Amino acid sequence: MSESVLNTTRLTKLYGSRVVVENINMTIKRGEIYGFIGKNGAGKTTLLRMVTSLVRPSGGAIELFGSSDAKDLQNARTRIGAMIETPAFFPKLTARDNLEYYRLQRGLPDAGEIDRILHSVNLTETGRKPYHHFSLGMKQRLGLALAIMGNPEFLVLDEPINGLDPTGMVEFRNIIHRLHRENNITLLISSHILSELAQVATKYGIIHNGRLLKEFTQTELEQQTRGYILVKVNNAPMAGCIIREQLDTNQFEVCSQEEIRLFTFFDDPSVVTSLLSANGLRVYSSNEVKVNLEDYFISVIEAA
Repeated sequence: MSESVLNTTRLTKLYGSRVVVENINMTIKRGEIYGFIGKNGAGKTTLLRMVTSLVRPSGGAIELFGSSDAKDLQNARTRIGAMIETPAFFPKLTARDNLEYYRLQRGLPDAGEIDRILHSVNLTETGRKPYHHFSLGMKQRLGLALAIMGNPEFLVLDEPINGLDPTGMVEFRNIIHRLHRENNITLLISSHILSELAQVATKYGIIHNGRLLKEFTQTELEQQTRGYILVKVNNAPMAGCIIREQLDTNQFEVCSQEEIRLFTFFDDPSVVTSLLSANGLRVYSSNEVKVNLEDYFISVIEAA
């Protein structure tokens, strides 16, 4: 069983009488990329701030790397890198000079680490360009560079691709993949850009109104969001019996008296529709339906 990097138990945060995060039980294991999904104001940032000790919980417990004692948590957080709020960089300093300032501030001995970090986030060519002339994508990547300074084992990123153009999103995604692959970093990434999150995450959690509604793996997501062919007929239960008996498959779901979902025969759905017609059923329509993470997220929210 892989080691748990983060466990929260009934984690809660109140501001006055307003409950922002309520009784959250979350588990992230070593090597996972955990996609934290929720609408604006759902409680994502508050939870991340509690994990990184920027905010004190109102209740519940946090366990990092197997430790929940206050002193152990303080030591465990030295193994975490985070980009939750925009870092305070000096506008007239270069990327290298800004990182050098933080290296000295943190007492990190290896000056050569800055070259490695700049290369990791594709900022080696910035030269003498000052920070205030950086594009948004460059600023985000410099923030990521600061977060990975000191070789953290666990990286917490809050909306890291918010505001980036498509090219910037792709570049940031590739950096995340590389960090995960080469350094085996465990990541917790919050985002509301689900199409992009779906291309990096291996596990997901959906938060809504401060409550964690569901956790699921990428494999479970693929099972829940697999496409299907929606066939409308005059008698869907009978159609199901015909498909099961004559095509020898259970890869379908009868949704109503007139609708049936097929999870196979994508290459040639006419095999099914012709069979149903040949058995006296009236086929009204047959359409392929594609489902993605956004559709699934909405369905979970609506069910709650």
